[in-house]
Amino acid sequence: MMNKRFLMAGTAISLCFGLGANNANAQQSNATANELVFEEIIVTVRRKEESIYEAPIALSAFTSNDFTKGNIDDVYDIGKHVPNLLVNNFGIGNLSHIGVFIRGIGQQDHLITTDPGVGLYLDGVYLGRNVGANLDLINVENVVVARGPQGTLFGRNAIGGAINVVTKQPSLDSAEGEVRLRAGTRERINGAFYANFPIGDYTALSISGGYNRRGGIGEFPNLPNAGIEVGETDQLSARASLLYSPNEDVRITLSADVTDGNYGQTPNFMDLVPGFGAIDPSEIPSDNDDSFVERLDVIRSSSNVYGFSLTADIDIDENYSLKAITSYRNNEYTGGLDITIARDFISFPESGEADQFTGELQLNGTFDNWDFVTGVYYFYEDGGNVSSPFTFFAPGGFLDLNQTTNSVAAFGSATVALSEKLSLTGGARITYDDKEADTFIGGFAQREFREDDWSAFTWDLSLTYQLDSGLNFYATTQRGYQAGGFPPRNFGGPAGFVSFDPQFSQNYEIGLKGPLSDNLVVSLAAFYTDYTDLQVQVLDVGPLGFATFTDNAGKARSIGAELDASLIFSENFEIQTSIGYLDAEIRELDPTVTSTTVGSEPQLSPKWTVAVSPEFRTPLANGGEVSFRADFSYRSSAFGNVLNEVPVVGVTQGNIVPSRTLVGFNLQYQSPDESWTVSLYGDNIFNEVYITSSSTVNFLGYTQNTLSNDRSEFGLKFSKKFGG
Repeated sequence: MMNKRFLMAGTAISLCFGLGANNANAQQSNATANELVFEEIIVTVRRKEESIYEAPIALSAFTSNDFTKGNIDDVYDIGKHVPNLLVNNFGIGNLSHIGVFIRGIGQQDHLITTDPGVGLYLDGVYLGRNVGANLDLINVENVVVARGPQGTLFGRNAIGGAINVVTKQPSLDSAEGEVRLRAGTRERINGAFYANFPIGDYTALSISGGYNRRGGIGEFPNLPNAGIEVGETDQLSARASLLYSPNEDVRITLSADVTDGNYGQTPNFMDLVPGFGAIDPSEIPSDNDDSFVERLDVIRSSSNVYGFSLTADIDIDENYSLKAITSYRNNEYTGGLDITIARDFISFPESGEADQFTGELQLNGTFDNWDFVTGVYYFYEDGGNVSSPFTFFAPGGFLDLNQTTNSVAAFGSATVALSEKLSLTGGARITYDDKEADTFIGGFAQREFREDDWSAFTWDLSLTYQLDSGLNFYATTQRGYQAGGFPPRNFGGPAGFVSFDPQFSQNYEIGLKGPLSDNLVVSLAAFYTDYTDLQVQVLDVGPLGFATFTDNAGKARSIGAELDASLIFSENFEIQTSIGYLDAEIRELDPTVTSTTVGSEPQLSPKWTVAVSPEFRTPLANGGEVSFRADFSYRSSAFGNVLNEVPVVGVTQGNIVPSRTLVGFNLQYQSPDESWTVSLYGDNIFNEVYITSSSTVNFLGYTQNTLSNDRSEFGLKFSKKFGG
C-alpha cells in the first residue's frame, strides 16, 4: 500500500465503493496553515481497501461535502460532473427514471425485458430497474463512478461501468445527527434529517428521511382539473439501519428503505416537418413545456420502491474474512406518455412492478504480498408491465409483458506484489442467465411464451507500477457482458417475439494517477474498446402500433480519454475539473440489420464532456468561513438514436440531442465551530432548456423530443449538525 501523503490544500475525504463496501476514514492531519495535507483517498472498488490512485480503474468520487457545495441532489446531478458520463430522464413520462450512459453504453428503455448497461448499486445491492433509480442523496456518504466494463467483480449489465451509492452507516461511537432545510424558487421545499443512536455496547441505529417538492414548468390546457403540472415533483423517502457488533471482528447490519414519489408528466414536444401535413400544427402547444393531452391517466406518474438488506462482515482471523449480502426489493410505478402531445392521437398509459432478490457470499484473504477475493452471486427478478388502454390512431390497445430472470455467478480476483512497486491483478467470472418471458397484445390470437438462456466468461488483467514521485501507472484489459433478452413492445406479431443475444466488450486502458506536483493531483485514462453483437434499440411501426425491439447490430469500437484533476492555486483557491473525449462508431453490421448504418454513432455518445468547478474560501475574524463555488458543465451534441439522421420528405431531420451548458453556484457561510452552514444557491442559472432524448418518426413527419426538467432555480439552504 502506498504510504505517501499528498500535499494539497483542502479537506480530507473518505470514500468507499463496491458491493457491501466498508467505510474507510481519511482524516485531515494536523498540518500548519501553509501545508494542508490530503491523506490517501481510500476506496474498495476491488472489494479491498486501497488508495484511489492504486486501483487500475478510471474512477470519479463524490463526498457529502461535494453534494452540498456542488448542488448535487440526486444521481441525475452526478451525470453533470463525470467525464464520458451522461444521465438523462426518459422513461414512460416518469421523472424517477434515469438512463445512464458511460462511454456511449447504456439503456434508456425501462420495460421488464430490458436491462441497464450501467450497473447502479445502493450499499452494494444491485438495482435492476431504471424507474425509481434516480436516488435522492439525503443520507449518502459518497458516490463512486467506475468507468469501463466491470465484468469480473460486478458482472452482468455493468458493460459500460458501475455507480455505487454508499449511505451513512450506524456507528457505536457516539450519538449524532444532522438536519438540512432548503427553500427556493419554483416552489422548492426540501427537508432532510439523519440521526445515529448507539443502543448499549453492541448495537446502533441510524435513521434518515427526506421530503422534496418542486412545482411544475408547464400546464395541461385541455385538463383544467388536472391537479398537477408538467414536470412537478413530490417525493418522500426514509431509511433505517440497525448495526449489531459484539466485537471488532463481527459487524451485522440490517437496513430498510422506502421511497414514494409522485410526478407530473416529463416535459416533451414534437418538432414538425414544415408542410408535411400528417399532423395539424394547431394540435401542438405554442409553449413546448405545455401539453394538449386530454387523458388524465397519462399526465401523472408515480414510483413506489422499498427494500431490505442484510450484510454480515466477519473477520475469521488475521488473514481471512467472510462477507454475506442478501437483499429484497420491490419496485412499482405508474406512468404515461402522450407521444404526440396532441389530442389523444398516440397515448400510452402504463404501470409496472418488479420484485428482486439478491444473495452474495464472499471469502477474502490478505497475506504479506498478495490478496484475493472470491465469491458466488445469485439474482432473481420477477416483474411485468401493462399498458391499457393505449391509443395508436384508434383507442383500445392492450399490452401485457412479463419476465422472470434467474442469474448465478462465481467470481474470483487476486493481486500479487511482484516487487515493492509493481503488482499484477487477474480476475475472472462465470455467469449463467435464464429468462422466461411472455406477452399478450390486443389483436394477438393468444399469449406468447418464450425462454432462453446464456452463459458468459468475463475476466480482467492489469499491471500497476508506482513511480518514485508517488504517481501510479496502470495498464489493464477488461471483458464485459450485457445479458440477452426479449423485445419490450412486440406490436408486429408473434414472429417478432424472439430473443436477442448478449453483447460483449473488450476494453484496453492505460492510466496515470496521483500527484503531479505539490498542488496538482490528476487521474488520467486513455482507452480503446471493442464491442461485439452490439445491442441497439430500434423503433419500428407494426400493424398495431409502435414496436421497439433490440437488434444485435454487429461490431463497434470506442476510443477516448478522460481527466479528473484538482489544482490548488493557494490555500483559499482551487479548481476541480473533468474532461472526457469519446469517438465511438459502428464498424460492421450484420447483413440483415437495417436499423443503423456503418459509421453511425451509438446513441447518447457525446464527443466532449467537460466540468469545471472553481472554489474560493475566505476565513473570517470570528473563526467562521465564507466559500464560493461555481459549477460549469458541458455536454456536446449526440444522437438520440443509432440511426443518426433520418430523411423525412427530403428534409434531413433530427435524432439529434444538441449540446448543453449548465452553470450553478453556491455561496456558503460556515460557523466557527463548523456545526452549521447557510448557503445561497443557484442551479442552471441561465435557464438552459435542453433536449435529453430525440427520435424521428419518419412516416408521420415529426421528431419526438424529451425536454430537461432541471430549470433555473435560486434559494437558500441551511444545515445543522448535532453531537458527534
